[in-house]
Amino acid sequence: MKNNVYFVVKNDDNVERQKKGDHSEFHDDCGVYNSNRGKDPKTYYITNPEGKLQVVYKRGDQFCSEKRIKGKLIYFPMQSQPSIDTVIELNRNYSTLNNDSSYLRRVSWLGGHENHIAVVEYFKGYMQSIQIVANITDETSDTPLNVKRNLEHDESSGPSSSKLVHNQKHNDNNSQDGSAEIRTLSSDSHFLSTGYLNKGFMEAEEVVKWLTSFLYEKAHNSIPDGIKNDVYFLVKNDENVERRKNGVRSKFPDDCRGYDYSTGSTSKNYFITNPESRLKVVFKKGDKFCYKKVVKGKKIYYPHETQPSSDNITELFRYYTTLKKDSSCKRRVSWLGGHENHIALVEYSGKFPGLVPHGNSKDTDTIQTCANVMSEMSDMFQDTPSPSMRKQVYDKKHNGNKSWEKNVTEQTPTFTQTPKELTDLQTTSAPSTLDCSTVVRTLSPNIHSLSNGCLNKGFLEAEEPTTVKNDVYFVVKNNKNVERHKNGAISNFSDDCGVYNCFRGSTSKSYFVTNPEGRLKVINKKGDQFCYAKQVKGKKIFYPLDTQPLSDNVIELFRHYSTLKKDSSYKRRVSWLGGHENQIALVEYSGKFSGLVPHGNSKNKKKICSNTCQCNVLDVGSATSR
Repeated sequence: MKNNVYFVVKNDDNVERQKKGDHSEFHDDCGVYNSNRGKDPKTYYITNPEGKLQVVYKRGDQFCSEKRIKGKLIYFPMQSQPSIDTVIELNRNYSTLNNDSSYLRRVSWLGGHENHIAVVEYFKGYMQSIQIVANITDETSDTPLNVKRNLEHDESSGPSSSKLVHNQKHNDNNSQDGSAEIRTLSSDSHFLSTGYLNKGFMEAEEVVKWLTSFLYEKAHNSIPDGIKNDVYFLVKNDENVERRKNGVRSKFPDDCRGYDYSTGSTSKNYFITNPESRLKVVFKKGDKFCYKKVVKGKKIYYPHETQPSSDNITELFRYYTTLKKDSSCKRRVSWLGGHENHIALVEYSGKFPGLVPHGNSKDTDTIQTCANVMSEMSDMFQDTPSPSMRKQVYDKKHNGNKSWEKNVTEQTPTFTQTPKELTDLQTTSAPSTLDCSTVVRTLSPNIHSLSNGCLNKGFLEAEEPTTVKNDVYFVVKNNKNVERHKNGAISNFSDDCGVYNCFRGSTSKSYFVTNPEGRLKVINKKGDQFCYAKQVKGKKIFYPLDTQPLSDNVIELFRHYSTLKKDSSYKRRVSWLGGHENQIALVEYSGKFSGLVPHGNSKNKKKICSNTCQCNVLDVGSATSR
């Protein structure tokens, strides 16, 4: 039995085999090893002036040192190349048993050394205690000191490796493969983890280091199954990159289940590299990067005199969630925005309390569908009909159509794109009435047949509504209201929804200019000058722009808000551009229509309203034409 022990064996036979170009062989009586997981990482060391080992990197025929510049690892050839005699070449072979992947073996030997021996370590981890007690002498006294040596995880080998580490400091903590980093792997840690968390989540600098330096090929395809106590993994993140491009949230499924997503949060932080090659946080306010300063108990942000370029900015996203069963068990997922290395760092902090009981049961674990099942169903629905009309299959197919409509057609602009939406539509080519046969967008039977789109959670967020004029929007001709404005009259946007609360209605006027990045930026008009606003001692002060924009470059946006008398949660907003040649308006309905107000003293009859004008809806080819 070889559980958590190591041996020193002669290695002459394998030295001869390596000279002939054959693989090394280390036979024992433990059984068949999984050769697919066996790895032979090679690491080079030199002895520094302090007598400690220092990792060096071989690039071609030169030995290099590692340095981080602008968030990227760069290797510089050493000025004084070490001689071959002073370089230590350490080879390590890792393998697991075919019938028990938690049983690990590592064999270490020196390349080109006259001492032909190898150290063979056996690690039966995951559920057993793995402490080897050795008596060593304290350097400061003659008293024997009982020190526990732990079989530790070695990041250089990838996900399945362990090593026997001596009592030394983290002198090689900056190595790329992490071979010299000391991280204790506890007895209940995941044997496929990339490393072990010592005290909660990593610092931002260490997170960025892992995400920029870790090789994509070594990352897991998905989060491995198993108990995860104070461990972390590096996983491939390509699918989530594509999901975010399509405006869909990221997904990081695992087998822990029962996360409290209501308390989850995602933070975005920006960092730059200071002259000392350390990360420094910066804050983005508008289109400028700033530093924070506390003045009289208030946070004030001042723009940097020299704005960093986009290549020098590191954009770090971190997503936090906790388990419903135990809030002390936390998970954090970190990834870099706009980085070529599409990997994510998944950290688990705390002790896993076990699965949550399923439904009303008190002793049955939660049953959860694997993450890839739903995506595979979506692919099947593209080519084959559903196997039955069961509700689960129908809902999946129906919701899949909505997601496809939302992500592929890009039917709805964001809130700041409202002026562009109004300027892009042309009235000259639009007929006076909408020909429903030209609508290529698939509509549910409950969606208004003449709507140009639908809203979700307020204005201009596209998703399918459930009833007529619920969370939808229309593009209508606005010629008559333009004439009314010229005559000093109020605009009129009548419909068949009933009586609106005109006393609580409001109309706002906003001014926008287009910044160099092509995005709209709000400005304020004070007198005959355009200004920008700034908070000074809790008061808003307006400063004139250094360069006043031309009137042709300023977009004047009007927005009229009103609510129903019967239900104030049902809101309508009408938007139009002032002084624009395209005389159209965007009418949005947010909320669920509760029905018409009863007429007079009647409690059953609906109120009859005369329609003062007919609004002709534009045929804009539905959302897909945009």
